Amino acid sequence: MKDNFCPSSELYEVDYSTSQIETGIYQIEFDKPDSNPFPEYKFFVRVGGGYRGFTSKKEARAYYRQD
Repeated sequence: MKDNFCPSSELYEVDYSTSQIETGIYQIEFDKPDSNPFPEYKFFVRVGGGYRGFTSKKEARAYYRQD
């Protein structure tokens, strides 16, 4: 299984904004989509030092609820 940890350090040099779509679940929007270091993930849950990325809202919600 691929590690889905997305460290904040990879976002320092990139212009982006986050929007909370429901409690604990975020989407990251990049000013330049080609600068996205995590293109395989659409939904994110904030964790220490970064985010956990998920391809579906259902996966992100399940992770958030178990944590």
